[in-house]
Amino acid sequence: MAKYIVKRLLLMIPVLLGVSFIVFGIMSFTPGDPATAILGTSATKEQIAKLNDQLGMNDPFIVRYLRYVGGAIHGDFGTSYRTRKPVFDDIFARFGITFRIDVLAICLAVLIGIPIGVISAVKQYSGVDFVSTIMAMFFASVPQFWLAMMFVMIFSLKLGWLPSTFTGTITLKHYIMPVVTLAMATAASILRLTRSNMLETIRQDYVRTARAKGASERMVIYKHALRNALLPVITVVGNEFGYLLGGTVIVEAIFGIPGLGSLMITSIRAKDIPQATACILFLSLLNVVIVLVVDILYAYIDPRIKAKYMGGVKRAAKHPAKI
Repeated sequence: MAKYIVKRLLLMIPVLLGVSFIVFGIMSFTPGDPATAILGTSATKEQIAKLNDQLGMNDPFIVRYLRYVGGAIHGDFGTSYRTRKPVFDDIFARFGITFRIDVLAICLAVLIGIPIGVISAVKQYSGVDFVSTIMAMFFASVPQFWLAMMFVMIFSLKLGWLPSTFTGTITLKHYIMPVVTLAMATAASILRLTRSNMLETIRQDYVRTARAKGASERMVIYKHALRNALLPVITVVGNEFGYLLGGTVIVEAIFGIPGLGSLMITSIRAKDIPQATACILFLSLLNVVIVLVVDILYAYIDPRIKAKYMGGVKRAAKHPAKI
């Protein structure tokens, strides 16, 4: 297991290098220059040219990229063109609120999707199954921005129950609409996948054998069927969580959330190359780590994968010269 984890961690290096090269290249070759975005249209050409020269924009692309990579290797990811502060100061200041919203959203999605998916599979073709399937299809297809605006119109403007934006003192009420908006589409995906996997699992021979041996229906469903049915669901939950970390841009814009998504959009608009590159690199690193955690969870949940790792360890102990 340790060897596998180290191997996966080493694979992060080419992935992050590839992401940094693509993002740095796109930001460098798009029209516009950071000096104009910083100084505004009222600045003179001499002022813009001087600032671009100070920022190193007149150097060849490969020189600027290698300089960026060299600094990143030593822990220096650059200084924001807009704020003139280290890029990760702004990232860490804003990441907390994005992380809290996404964790709450994925937890709510799991709490909704898995239980209803299990009930729909066990009570196939019942009224519960029909209603849950229709609701899952609706929330999976409805755009998030439309759902967010409907929440604002109903619960903020009409009823006045919840604040529409993250202004003033942040309370639990501020999180309700963004969390529910993000959770519903994810819950729909989890529900549909859980239902289909449970339907396939409860028809397996070992489930029929457990019933034939006199095991209670609750034990058959939750101990024998659910554990195997949840393996693909774990992958989806991990992928959805990684998507939520980088995909909350629209929701943050609608609810005025000062999170990582809004920082990334602001940096791209201002052609703040160090800040935008650092944001996307940070999100890419988080996604790779999440995938690694999901793979490790697989090894502990699935006995077959766990036996594979343990078998490799035992073979290495018995035949060290052959490994």
